[in-house]
Amino acid sequence: MPKFTVEKSVSIAAPRGQVFALVRDFRKWEQWSPWLIAEPEVKPNYMENPDGYWWEGNITGAGEMLLEREVPGESIACKLTFLKPWKSICAVNFEFKDAGKLRRSLGGWIVRYRFSCFS
Repeated sequence: MPKFTVEKSVSIAAPRGQVFALVRDFRKWEQWSPWLIAEPEVKPNYMENPDGYWWEGNITGAGEMLLEREVPGESIACKLTFLKPWKSICAVNFEFKDAGKLRRSLGGWIVRYRFSCFS
């Protein structure tokens, strides 16, 4: 089964705790998630607990994002399941670090894909 990893990081002019809180709250993802911004008419459907959401769209397909674990202020691990246009499961990890003395944070987004559609 083909696998690959994508890593991206960005320096953000905000304290690490503030950035962590923005990423941890799925209800705020519409403000920054490139997938939700790409198809703004798709509104996430939030689960009763604050630990996940699901969506369905024409561009972004369909799937769900679930929180698996977190270390407050440091990291968030999620399970991303795509249902359309093909089925696959990804591990999505966010890591947060202080980046200097000017109240900047370094946010890292690591996605590990395994495409079952090619097996």
